[in-house]
Amino acid sequence: MCLCVCVCVFEQAAALGNHPELINFLLEQPSVTVDDCQGDARAWTALFYAVDEAHPEAVEALLTQPTFARADPNHPDHRGNAPLHVVCKVA
Repeated sequence: MCLCVCVCVFEQAAALGNHPELINFLLEQPSVTVDDCQGDARAWTALFYAVDEAHPEAVEALLTQPTFARADPNHPDHRGNAPLHVVCKVA
């Protein structure tokens, strides 16, 4: 499976709906980790989208994986903001 396809699926699963089962399935695949995501032009990864769209189950799925597959909650976007900054804006 191409990593670039997985990145798009991670971001879509996180942004378009609460699909933790899809995120969990993808992370169970060999050599696929959410930390490999480079994000979009804003450097937003799946975690940014899940937080921005207020999808708590997707956020939980991204953050509760084993260490090697877990989303990085400190990954900065193009402005240096972490997903927590998005939470503060959305709340």
